[in-house]
Amino acid sequence: MSGKKGENPKEAVGKLKVSQSCVSRAVLAEVAVGMMEGARKYGRHNYRDTVVTASVYMDAACRHLDAWWEGEDIDPDSGVHHISKLIANLTVLRDAMIQNKLHDDRPPPTPLSHNKYVQSLVGAILHKYPECKEPITHHCLTERVKIDLGKNNMYSAGFSTRLVPLTPAGEAARQAEVAAIEQRIDQRVEQLVADGVLKRPELDGRK
Repeated sequence: MSGKKGENPKEAVGKLKVSQSCVSRAVLAEVAVGMMEGARKYGRHNYRDTVVTASVYMDAACRHLDAWWEGEDIDPDSGVHHISKLIANLTVLRDAMIQNKLHDDRPPPTPLSHNKYVQSLVGAILHKYPECKEPITHHCLTERVKIDLGKNNMYSAGFSTRLVPLTPAGEAARQAEVAAIEQRIDQRVEQLVADGVLKRPELDGRK
């Protein structure tokens, strides 16, 4: 196959290959840190020398995803973002599938008919409630409280989006900072409740 006139032949061939440039190098760098942590603890590529149990990695993936979803961005054990640790976890899981090292202990599959049943329930709810109320989100409370924290103003319920050194002194400083921020948020929320801007039911589950 020849390329177009004036086109570099290597480029013509390269366009047919896997495009690694489509993958975020920034995310890969964080994933590499998570993988490096595992290499230091267990030995590089140790997962290719043993059986990888599906349920173990499923549980670990859920822990990272749940922690992130509930507002904790950074894994306290490694300092790496929970999502990047999740990707590292899934990297090992997928590699085990490719290398035929997976202990597949997944449960028997759910019948496909159940998915149709669940979707029918979703359809019924959407029909019953065609207008969806505005959700209360992580950033929604932050926006309402209007606390000025300079460049690091994305705080909600005491969780910071900043990377913090995980030395004992750094952790103590972070805890003190979080406590101070929570106190300021609580004070501001109390004022907003007193002013009638917020109602108590909107704060259920925050504490």
